[in-house]
Amino acid sequence: MKDRKRVGVLKKETEEKKAAVIKIQARARGMKDRQDVEKKKQRGELPGQNRGDGNEEDGDARQAAVKIQSRARGMHARQEVFKRQMTGDLPGQQRLEKEKLLANRLAIEDDSPTVEMTEEEMAIARRRRSKEME
Repeated sequence: MKDRKRVGVLKKETEEKKAAVIKIQARARGMKDRQDVEKKKQRGELPGQNRGDGNEEDGDARQAAVKIQSRARGMHARQEVFKRQMTGDLPGQQRLEKEKLLANRLAIEDDSPTVEMTEEEMAIARRRRSKEME
């Protein structure tokens, strides 16, 4: 009986020692990693440290790139909407014939009204087009 208790105590002590060793190793690794990061920071080797001095030219170029990208995304979205109009896939859309849609789109592009579009529809289309051009 004594031996069993002693074995149980030894197992418990061994487990506690293992847990303590693991904690010590983890703290040592963490300390080493923090020291490495500090050294890299001093040498300027961390990602994002060399982003430039933030002069206005970079900001202007970035703004221009954003504008170009937004216009390209808008153009792509308008093309997708037109394709969905042609197939009649837009929610709540009345099923229009392809010829009518093409005639309306061509009329919007050259500002000539078609028989199928009312003046009010043409005005709405012109406003949309002018917003797209901005």
